[in-house]
Amino acid sequence: MRLMVPLLILLICSTIQVSGVFEWRVIGKVTEYGQNVTLLCIVPNCCPKDSGWDRWTPHQRTLFIDVKSGHSNKKYDGKVAKDGFTLIIQNLTKEDLNVSYSCLYGVTLGERKLLLEEDVFTCK
Repeated sequence: MRLMVPLLILLICSTIQVSGVFEWRVIGKVTEYGQNVTLLCIVPNCCPKDSGWDRWTPHQRTLFIDVKSGHSNKKYDGKVAKDGFTLIIQNLTKEDLNVSYSCLYGVTLGERKLLLEEDVFTCK
């Protein structure tokens, strides 16, 4: 019994990756606030595993889990794409910017990346 707890911890740590190779990029830019911005998490051969997004603020972390299920809310939506999966930030506000987002695929959490104003807006 005494060896079971360390063995269990070792098994869990070897199975779950804390930070992975998954990265996201903005694919749907906007011209003004109030429009929808789309982020794409790049995952080859997507998406047999659960997929979701994290928003890293003190108040809210998990945004959207399992984009395949189609569950969304007024602020966030997501879809499976041929080369990954998306997060659609609806009705973009200033509070959505200068915040780190990361995508989650299976048990692998991607790198935290800051969503900046210059990444979101396109010239008119």
